[in-house]
Amino acid sequence: MKHRIFPLMVGICLLIGIGIGIFGIYGNSNKAKSTNTNITNSQIHTKVPSSKVRVTIEVDLKQPKEKHKILLNKDIDYQKDLNAFTALKKVAKKKVGYQNGATIYVYKIGKYSENYIHSGTGWKYYINNNDDIVKAANLKSLKPGDHLYWKFVDGY
Repeated sequence: MKHRIFPLMVGICLLIGIGIGIFGIYGNSNKAKSTNTNITNSQIHTKVPSSKVRVTIEVDLKQPKEKHKILLNKDIDYQKDLNAFTALKKVAKKKVGYQNGATIYVYKIGKYSENYIHSGTGWKYYINNNDDIVKAANLKSLKPGDHLYWKFVDGY
């Protein structure tokens, strides 16, 4: 009797685990599709006032699940010693997940954390829409009039 119950219990546990896994996958993709934004491209690409820094947080993926979406677009006052990380923290506040140290690594903004959509997705930042920056965000100084983009991308 003991030998028949054990395989049955293992089978039930496997079915429950598979069910949880499938629900988790479909639950995440449905949540991802529900976010909407009312920010237009013209609001993002207007000239940044010379006393401000514009911070834009966006999803910019190659995969169709959440191809492109603006999560936040905000102008903040420029202050001396403002860098890409402190500007992000000013606008996203406690929604930023990061590893602290001599260099700071941002792995999460809002619900989007590294590998959230699929393996290989994560956060990169750009200044004035140029090539991505290789410096840690806390080491990259900003100037008045800069436009800082934080993008959740494929192949970060």
